[in-house]
Amino acid sequence: MDHSIIEAGKTLLIQVKRGENETEFPTTVIDRFDNSVVVEPVLYEGKMVNFNIQGIGKQVSLFHEALGKMIIWKEIEIKAGYYKKKKLCHVIYINGDGIEFNRRKDYRQYLGIEGKAEHYGAEKVGVIVRDVSNNGIGLIVDNVAGFENGRRMIVYFTDENGKYRFSLECKQVRSRVMQNGRVEVGCLVVNPPQALSQYVAFKQLAEKRRMLGE
Repeated sequence: MDHSIIEAGKTLLIQVKRGENETEFPTTVIDRFDNSVVVEPVLYEGKMVNFNIQGIGKQVSLFHEALGKMIIWKEIEIKAGYYKKKKLCHVIYINGDGIEFNRRKDYRQYLGIEGKAEHYGAEKVGVIVRDVSNNGIGLIVDNVAGFENGRRMIVYFTDENGKYRFSLECKQVRSRVMQNGRVEVGCLVVNPPQALSQYVAFKQLAEKRRMLGE
């Protein structure tokens, strides 16, 4: 889909991926040209975000909701500039057409930390907590035994030297065998506590600070 569907005043979402981490920055369209879109400067804590730092490369994507669909443009380039030589802005350079994208609304924070999972009436088993969102959690397990879609479990993990401690009741909704033989398990968190969303926000904040070199 051509980027001509992007109109001035509309909201765009810039997504930056660094390894397994995803960081998102909303912004507003100022103007559109043949191969670029001018947007309000993306600021974080009063500083202009640099999208050209080493390690990002072509891992920057642009999301826009139009015609009832979520559209994504990949491998975009973003540079700081001045609109009409006066207004500070970011310029997004787009190559090619966007495609429809079925995007999960909740921000997923990659963790990759050790935890435990306990099915009711069974012993705790070691897992890797791969990622977490406000209402979901992804696990990596060595053996699929006991991990069945629809089954409930308690997932335990701690982070930030014990500052965050969780015991989350979860319901398994999907599983996928990985190439290395391990199993990726996706769960919904039942009645997610407020502390979980606070934790996700804290981790995203830390990632944005890393992007700014703080």
